[in-house]
Amino acid sequence: MKSYTIVVMSMLVILLASACASARPITEPVSVIEAFHEALNDGDIDAAMSFVAEDARFVTDNTYTGKAEVRGFYERVLGSNPHFQLSDFKLEGDTVTWIAEVTRYEGGFPPSPTEAVVQNGKIVSLIDL
Repeated sequence: MKSYTIVVMSMLVILLASACASARPITEPVSVIEAFHEALNDGDIDAAMSFVAEDARFVTDNTYTGKAEVRGFYERVLGSNPHFQLSDFKLEGDTVTWIAEVTRYEGGFPPSPTEAVVQNGKIVSLIDL
């Protein structure tokens, strides 16, 4: 019985350790960009906005300043059920560049370069180049 208890306790410790590891916040810049777009692809605006800084500045079809304006923009975009495909990531300090292709959104958009600055796990700026 004692060895069974040890085995069960060991398994619980392993499960708790893996759960804690996966609960760590995403802060690495490329991972933040990927998680932000994955949330958008899932239609989860709240999850996407968790990666946006309060004073963020996004320049896409227009300039959106502050988390509320950025959220409003993506709420409109999500109404068209877009799908973001990202490729060719490059990281230099806090600045991430990549190629973004948007499909299923008003006929889609061809691949275009995008750049963002990520600090402390939050997107502080994003610019469609």
